[in-house]
Amino acid sequence: MDYFFALPVAVCEAAAAYGTLEKRRADQMKLLHIGGMSAEDSRELSRCQVVLAALLLGLAGYVLSVRFFLAVDDVISRVKMALALVCVTGAACNDFREKRIPNIFPLLMAVGGLGCLGAGFLTAQKGAVSYAFSSLTAAALVTGALTVAAFLTKNGIGVGDIKLLGALGLAGGVYAVGATLFFGMVFCSLTGVFLLAAKKKTAKDTIPFGPFILLGYMVSVFFYKI
Repeated sequence: MDYFFALPVAVCEAAAAYGTLEKRRADQMKLLHIGGMSAEDSRELSRCQVVLAALLLGLAGYVLSVRFFLAVDDVISRVKMALALVCVTGAACNDFREKRIPNIFPLLMAVGGLGCLGAGFLTAQKGAVSYAFSSLTAAALVTGALTVAAFLTKNGIGVGDIKLLGALGLAGGVYAVGATLFFGMVFCSLTGVFLLAAKKKTAKDTIPFGPFILLGYMVSVFFYKI
């Protein structure tokens, strides 16, 4: 049954990727950017590239969901993982294309995370108090620390990234956001070094951090409870 229940997660992830990578479709979804900043620039991707990326991310979502579902029996934890995966995917794809993270994704993840915490108390979920403490602590710490880091580095990390990671803290707790941030920074650093060495970027150029948050979260899910 775990293999069957992973299918909706994969479909939703592929849809989130397609809807944010395909420019015409993304432009029609005005709700995504309500209250958000305007895009710095926008990548033009071919239909083939968009479809291929959506299929690959959907496949990755299926594999990760099966891996997580086999390791975790708790329904609420599964819902939180699926919600976070879909929201982070949509945010990462939009960040890749436009260098901005729509407010709708952190908002949905934060509201969903809080809803799951409430459901945990109402259904007497085992470890509900620990989950709540971990989630609230993670959200507060990562938001505070990254806000200070953004100030010290003169916006070296974007506000959208801070909101996304704060919402991930609410949905996933200390482990999820800590592992995601660690692996995301590792992947981002390696990519930055490669781009500098290949002279594709200069030290003054910026690269969107959203895709690396997605990579970090995928790694954290894959290695959860191994």
